[in-house]
Amino acid sequence: MRFTILICFLTCLLCSLFAQQKKKNNISEDLLPKVLSLKVETLIIEGSRLIILGNYPAARSIFDQAKQLEPNNAVVYFKLAELDMIINASEAALIHINRAITLDGENKFYLIFKADILSSLNRYADLVDIYKKLIGLPGNEHYYFDLGALYQFQQKWDEALDAYEKGQQLFGISESIMRERQKIFLQKKDLDALEEDWNRLIDQSPNEIKYVLEVCSILIMNKAYDQAMNKLLAWEDPNAKLLISQIALQQKDYDKAIIFLKQSFSSQEAPMLAKIQLLDALIDKISLTASLKELLNQLTQIYPMQFEAIAFVGDVYLKLDKTVEALSNYRKAIALEGANYKVWQQVISMEFQNLEYDSVMQHCDAALERYPNQALFYFYNGVAHSIKKEFKTAISLLSHGRKYVGDPNLLGIFYAQLGDAYNALEQYAQSDEAYEKALDINPNNEHVLNNYSYFLCLRKQQLLKAQEMAKRLIQKYPKNATYLDTYGWVLFTIKEYEEAEIYLKKAALIDENGTIIEHYGDVLFELGKFQKALNQWKRAQELGGTTDSIESKIKNSKLRD
Repeated sequence: MRFTILICFLTCLLCSLFAQQKKKNNISEDLLPKVLSLKVETLIIEGSRLIILGNYPAARSIFDQAKQLEPNNAVVYFKLAELDMIINASEAALIHINRAITLDGENKFYLIFKADILSSLNRYADLVDIYKKLIGLPGNEHYYFDLGALYQFQQKWDEALDAYEKGQQLFGISESIMRERQKIFLQKKDLDALEEDWNRLIDQSPNEIKYVLEVCSILIMNKAYDQAMNKLLAWEDPNAKLLISQIALQQKDYDKAIIFLKQSFSSQEAPMLAKIQLLDALIDKISLTASLKELLNQLTQIYPMQFEAIAFVGDVYLKLDKTVEALSNYRKAIALEGANYKVWQQVISMEFQNLEYDSVMQHCDAALERYPNQALFYFYNGVAHSIKKEFKTAISLLSHGRKYVGDPNLLGIFYAQLGDAYNALEQYAQSDEAYEKALDINPNNEHVLNNYSYFLCLRKQQLLKAQEMAKRLIQKYPKNATYLDTYGWVLFTIKEYEEAEIYLKKAALIDENGTIIEHYGDVLFELGKFQKALNQWKRAQELGGTTDSIESKIKNSKLRD
């Protein structure tokens, strides 16, 4: 209540005084100083409240009133600068904050705010002066570190080192500041100075090896091997041994590298991944010696529940073409927590190559529980079911999995397999549609061109299309027995027997395949070469993979429809 009465009194007083003035520019000259000061403070409070509420135009109007009443009030200019920065008017903010500092040069908050403005304007040279002024004010010596960072950003290395050092002399050695100094020494390529500087941190914590390891890692990366070795040999620490092994590896002293790697290998303190990287590098250099094989076995014993370790052993054996050992370790890895997509894919693809389709299906089901959006697992699973003649399941898997395919080429392969599965179920319309979609993606899809043309031929449908697709294949692959057989059989179906004989004979000479040999016998029979046909049928029967009518052909020496 008293505050309200006071405001009313001030307002009346100001109105009375304003009325007595002849010129508005002289409004404040006759106001009592205390009343004027109180009015300005009131306006500043109100303007600050409006800023908080986000009403910036009203706030600016209030501060302009305050500036008119008291043109030399530093706070008013500071608040105007604050408003300018809110609307990203940095240049205007700089004018206002400079006026505030002129009026009150000892106010550190004005200097700090000016530093923010200068940073927004990228005026780093002027910013240096601000930090120096701040440092000159009592209790602001910590700005040495800001000054050092600014010099560092400007790549003024020596000035940055000097500022950081002055700060540390006042506040003590700081690990974070020492790391910044470390970066500067690396930029200057002054490893001796870096090591000498870092020794201060080491001396401050003589029983803490992490600082030794860190500086030695830097020295090793910069090929200062002797400097690093001198420090590391003083420590009986597994991580130090690993770094010594790394130095020996870089110097091509592989026996020494193995010795020091062995000394650190059994320790859980030394990082597993560091051991793996060193072991991998050594195997690349000298292959799998007895010593390294011993370390591989030791790795699986030390980390039996770490899939990275077990999978790495699998990678090594795969690299050495020891696929049995590789697959064995990969299978162990996927049984562990955290096994990643890559390991699952490796297991399934290797089992697929080994024709272990039951395992493929089992592991694909397990993998899809973990990675339900991975198209490749649907593909392997679908093809494995198709090979096992479980075509409905295959179609379901392939149809669902193609939704997750991002690669057009892989999508074409999905459609090719769907075409095969639908054909096996005699769902020819769906089969043809799938094949056509595959060819839309890749008109030269060899699998589709061969199978589509062959199945059309068996159905005696679209034979010209079948001939055109099969011919494209033999023109590109004139020595491929499967493609020659398909083309020859299309010719046989359209009763061009003499030309069919040419291609089926070529196929029969290239591949001892029961199906191909039977086809060759069929065309010989149609050409009246009965004895030769009989001989080929008998060969085909011995090889296997023939039609059910082969015995009848041999017995009756005639073709069945």
